[in-house]
Amino acid sequence: MERYLGKRFRIKDLTTADLYEFRSFIINECDLWETEQVTVGTYKKWQKTVEKPVPKKRYQAIYEGYDSILERGVKRRSLNYVVIEFKYLKAFWHWLDKVQKVKVDDIFEGFNMDQSVYGTPYFFSNEDRDKLFEADFSDRPELAVQRDIFVFQSLVGCRIGDLRRLKKSNIVDGKYLQYVAGKTRNESGKIVMVPLHPKAKIILERYKDTDDDRLLPFVADQKYNQRIKEMFKAVPEIDHTVTILDPVTRLEKQVKLSEVASSHMGRRNFCGNLYDAGFRDADIASMSGHAEGSKAISRYRKVSDETKQKMIESL
Repeated sequence: MERYLGKRFRIKDLTTADLYEFRSFIINECDLWETEQVTVGTYKKWQKTVEKPVPKKRYQAIYEGYDSILERGVKRRSLNYVVIEFKYLKAFWHWLDKVQKVKVDDIFEGFNMDQSVYGTPYFFSNEDRDKLFEADFSDRPELAVQRDIFVFQSLVGCRIGDLRRLKKSNIVDGKYLQYVAGKTRNESGKIVMVPLHPKAKIILERYKDTDDDRLLPFVADQKYNQRIKEMFKAVPEIDHTVTILDPVTRLEKQVKLSEVASSHMGRRNFCGNLYDAGFRDADIASMSGHAEGSKAISRYRKVSDETKQKMIESL
């Protein structure tokens, strides 16, 4: 934003008005970008033309040196993204004031902090999970591996960051997964213990002889998320249409699971299906790694269609 406005901001001079200007920039930064047709592929016969986001010519200098942004581009951002950015900024401001004892004005006192909105959680049933587990991916072995990781996550419920760092030593007596949840490590440090589902044991058996000590053979996050989407497309009977909250407009829209599925859906499946089975927040949190009394776990709660039908029939 400094490059865009052509001026330098100093901490001691920041005001609440600057926060609103920054908020506007985050939301509208996508307007500085456009798409152009580019050819990708090393070999001529594999080359194809795709649309790539690029900054408009008059704004190219803003992004000099920011290779990662130039690679992925800037799309219209959700209000939840904006909320998270300002939570980080407010935490930094609190650190300046309380820890570093820097004399700064409380510019957040008059700033209207938006709230994150997540909508009704979407996930798929245990029956659909089993169909995915049993699907034949022999023609696409790379999908089979990532399918196993996704199903395993649906059976143990841990965050993708925790799942990535797990070692074979995190499996105790061949019966339990035990680890310390990274997000709450500094709050409680409690050991999360999850009994292994029979299908989780089958998956671990498949990869017990891998060369390194990793629990499962991960690929990069972006590839993992892409392959999850491909899995759902490859098994049409579980690629249901769901109604979600559009993160940008905050209006409802209907999409296929293959359009929105990601690594976090594995965790959502775990918590959501346990809610459907009638278990309490505290019981689920003991295995999902949520902090005690966490409000975040309620995001996974969804009243099942069957329950709603029974309610209507009782009228």
